[in-house]
Amino acid sequence: MDFNDENINPKYIQNIWHKNFAKWRIFNASFEQHPSQSLKECDSLIYRMIENNIETLLSIGLLSAGFELRASYFYNQFDKNLKIVGIDPNPTKYVQEVKEFVESEYGFHFNVIKDKSENVVFENNDMVFIDGDHHYKCVKSDFEKAIKIANKMIAFHDITTTVKEGASANDPKIFWKEIKNSYKHEEFKHPEALKNLIYGIGVIYL
Repeated sequence: MDFNDENINPKYIQNIWHKNFAKWRIFNASFEQHPSQSLKECDSLIYRMIENNIETLLSIGLLSAGFELRASYFYNQFDKNLKIVGIDPNPTKYVQEVKEFVESEYGFHFNVIKDKSENVVFENNDMVFIDGDHHYKCVKSDFEKAIKIANKMIAFHDITTTVKEGASANDPKIFWKEIKNSYKHEEFKHPEALKNLIYGIGVIYL
């Protein structure tokens, strides 16, 4: 596929996924897991990743590695390569299966580090996706480490989350508002996610 085709956009990416999604059931039920973000927001971010030639991704916070699986699928569709490092102290049981699938099916490297991000020395990557510990001090620490090693993009999840006052789930939104105007940035906030008062992805371009 030619990613430069004017018809290839986030909506096009989403259509590809829905047409092929049923095949995941053939491999394992775990691949029916959606990313823990809005699918439309994910697709917008993946579109920007491919557009900006992101070849190495550092993901802080994996959960079930749904985003990493989704990104890998589309990178393969567009004949692109992606190397992934994921950091999570308590990844779900699906992460290992996603790792093995991505490596065997697409030939992509997916390294999983089972630790807190504060204990890990970050290496240079084209993009860092921050979706780990949502406490303010942790989000800030992850960003301060990421800004030193990210070559092209830093993305944040949960920039629209609004739950009960004082909850740490609100902290990524608070931190994002503090720093976004210091950089060229973009926000993916789709109505379906805003209805749930959670989600939202913010990206700064370096």
